[in-house]
Amino acid sequence: SWDLSNGVRFNGMFQRARSYNQPLSGWNLSSIASQSFDFFGSYVSMFRDADSFDQSLADINIGAPQSSVWTSMLDALLRNESISTANYDATLVAWNNQINALPAVDQPQNCAVNMGSSTYTIGSAADTARANLISTYGWSFTDGGGV
Repeated sequence: SWDLSNGVRFNGMFQRARSYNQPLSGWNLSSIASQSFDFFGSYVSMFRDADSFDQSLADINIGAPQSSVWTSMLDALLRNESISTANYDATLVAWNNQINALPAVDQPQNCAVNMGSSTYTIGSAADTARANLISTYGWSFTDGGGV
């Protein structure tokens, strides 16, 4: 239940935490101060080399303007790693549901999400959700593809 809403710099917070595998579901990123975005790079290495992480990211608040924060965190967390197919599936479905429920002004557009080598289930609700995020909101995903 970490409240990161007033944080500005998280550079290296969990860097090289080789055994870090805790859920981020209780983290509050929804009100990060606008000045935090001036320090965009301070999020990039927050989870670098935390290579044991395997949690659903379904509860992360993906609404704008904080979308640049969580995509930056994911890029460092999963760039050379992956989460399980079940966790990635749950994440895709939840993000799609969340973005569809947001007012248009808060719907993040054109997000580039790096999920490392994570794979999703072809023909599932996750596959449909991923396709919708790409076609409707212009998202792009780096991942291991469908299985």
